[in-house]
Amino acid sequence: MLEPKVLIMDEPVVGQDKRSTEHLIHLIQKLKERGITVIIATHDMNFLAMCADNVIVIDNGQIVFQGDVVDLFNSREILEASGLDDPPVHKIAAKLTCPEIVTTDQFCSELVKEVIR
Repeated sequence: MLEPKVLIMDEPVVGQDKRSTEHLIHLIQKLKERGITVIIATHDMNFLAMCADNVIVIDNGQIVFQGDVVDLFNSREILEASGLDDPPVHKIAAKLTCPEIVTTDQFCSELVKEVIR
């Protein structure tokens, strides 16, 4: 079987339940570990936070952002202008002065560290 160098997905979690989405995230992580580039078109920012390293935001046919997923979620103007919303856990983390946190796993890990201190 041939192994592609690039895999392109368009809105892969639309209509998927939580279990299927988690399975897809795990699959994407495995593909990335094997050096396969995964390009995903999505409006689901929670999904994006869990599987993307670099992102490109296209609004009205123009690239309005290109960079790290954390930087995107810290760019309120870009998100609002593009009709996107950062994950709820990032909103909470940002209010707690932890704007680099974008996933629930990261938030829980940091919370445990704070409790242990």
